[in-house]
Amino acid sequence: MSEFDFKFEEDTIEKTRALILKLSKEHMEAYSEQEKRALGAGKAIKNAVKDGANTKENLRIIYDWKQESVAKRFWQVFEQFDKNTEEDISDALKLAVSAQTDRSAVAVLLGLGGVQVPVASAILAMIYPEKYTIIDRLALRALNKDKYNMSVDLYLRYLNFCRAFAKRHVVTLRQLDHALWTLGAKKVRSKK
Repeated sequence: MSEFDFKFEEDTIEKTRALILKLSKEHMEAYSEQEKRALGAGKAIKNAVKDGANTKENLRIIYDWKQESVAKRFWQVFEQFDKNTEEDISDALKLAVSAQTDRSAVAVLLGLGGVQVPVASAILAMIYPEKYTIIDRLALRALNKDKYNMSVDLYLRYLNFCRAFAKRHVVTLRQLDHALWTLGAKKVRSKK
């Protein structure tokens, strides 16, 4: 039995796929512009790293997009991020992009100020949306995981679960991420 419990799974793969696509569409109707900008920044980072160009401005776009919900409560994380030098960011991104393992890609990003596992996962998901997904409290809530230690190990288990689930239901990691985020947000709203 998996530590992640997708309670919304329908009785067939096709019905579950249809639910994921519906929820993903709901998410994109509300957030598509912000995500398109973050994905564009991820693509620019991937290209810049190959060319040796500077990438702090593009990383800031992804960072701001991911941290938008915490900005008002935890402004200190933005101060920590701003202390990263251009060289620190460039080096970390080069190492993350060329990492041979998922663990290495995440771990190197955690060396940047203001970057925790959810932000590291968002950075990787915007650079390689076909390979990585985003972990956060809403996605975990959709999987009935309300208590957790947001660690690299948890992310790697979550990533493997999402990859297998997405493959089984013939959806992309981005579509699954959108669906999980939407479900998690609905669970939060229903508790209020």
